[in-house]
Parts: sequence; C-alpha cells; structure tokens
Amino acid sequence: MRFMVEYIPLKKIKLDEPVKLTDRLKKLRSLMWDCMHVIVVKKDQKDNRFIIVSGRDRYEYLRKQTKHQYAPCIIDESNASSGLDHPLVE
Repeated sequence: MRFMVEYIPLKKIKLDEPVKLTDRLKKLRSLMWDCMHVIVVKKDQKDNRFIIVSGRDRYEYLRKQTKHQYAPCIIDESNASSGLDHPLVE
C-alpha cells in the first residue's frame, strides 16, 4: 500500500460527509493511529542500531504497554540533529 505524508495548511482542509469504510480506509485509519507513537531516531553507524532523538516516552509505552514489535519512526539522516528546516519544527 502506498501513501504520502504531507503537511497541508489547516485552512485548506475541509470536513466532508462520512464515507463508506472500505478495507483501504481501515488500513489508513490504522496507520493514522500508529502515527500517534512516532519516534524520531538517528542511525548509529557503529552497531547498525538506532538512537532515540525524541519520543522516549512513546518508546517506553510501546515496550511496556503493548505487544508491538515495530515502531513508526522518523529517521534523522542529517549529520547534525539541529538542521531541521520545516516550518513546524523550531
């Protein structure tokens, strides 16, 4: 399944009538709920693992309170973690 995540201004989003819940919409809804647990990580080149940059509380919740084996992550691929240039990131 392919989808795209994009930041859209709230003023460009409108409420519409409820739609029929198809299998695809069920999958997208599941992905949406997963996004509540997004963790920001940086790859550790030494041992091929990931270091948490932000979201330790989400990591702890997923480890202790759920049976999830995977976590949705944003991977910081920059050399310095301060080089973020998104309008919502300070």
